Amino acid sequence: MLGLSIPEVAGRRGGADPAAVALIARMSVAPDGARVGVIDTLVRALKTAGVWAKLDALYLLAAHDAQAARLNWISSSYGLSVSGVPAFTVDRGYTGDGSAAYLDSGFNPVTAGGKFAQNDAHMSVWTGTDVANSMQFDLGTARAGINARRASVAAARIYANIGSADELALSPATSIGWTCWVRNGSAAYSAVRNGGTPTSIVQASNALLSLPFYILAQSIAGPAASAHTTRRVQAACWGGQLSAGEMGALYGALAAYMTAIGAG
Repeated sequence: MLGLSIPEVAGRRGGADPAAVALIARMSVAPDGARVGVIDTLVRALKTAGVWAKLDALYLLAAHDAQAARLNWISSSYGLSVSGVPAFTVDRGYTGDGSAAYLDSGFNPVTAGGKFAQNDAHMSVWTGTDVANSMQFDLGTARAGINARRASVAAARIYANIGSADELALSPATSIGWTCWVRNGSAAYSAVRNGGTPTSIVQASNALLSLPFYILAQSIAGPAASAHTTRRVQAACWGGQLSAGEMGALYGALAAYMTAIGAG
């Protein structure tokens, strides 16, 4: 691929967004010109929608390079570290092995001082393979996480700052796509798959666990990794609460990125 210098990046289309330029500068393998445009488009879309300012972390694991896939787009903090041997595929993401592999963000919602809070939070994941397994979690902790598809029942399993998982019905019955939950109060939260209408779920929140968020597994006391997934994760993010419109905008921006790189 053709690499671009930072001045060349900044000069494209009247100048890339400063956040996109800063992100690209942290990539050890420079993206080509087309990829620069895709990255810039996603950053601008999230800023225009008001979503960017509400994010603690955003990972586009479906990237041109494994190191780039592990970067937090929002800041230089909370880059993903690899444990075990998850399989990376260019422009598709990281796939778990169901037993030992996971990615550690190092983001602990209790100590990070971020936007993710007990009653003001969201979490989302984009999975690229269809695996029905009730015990495999694609990201989070034992109290804040997502399993994109459980076995036997066409539903995702959701921990939205709660102690026992709820279910979000899936139609069609597949784990492929985007799953998101948003909590904007102590009594209930909402969850959505892809660009559908959010479902309201009544379930009181519990205190946050002082554990780092993992991808391809769930972190539990120790911290240790559990519930390792065999799905492929293409994107993940978390932060403060989002409105229904912002949830839709986040999905639309991620979907446009996935389509642009052939991972949609």
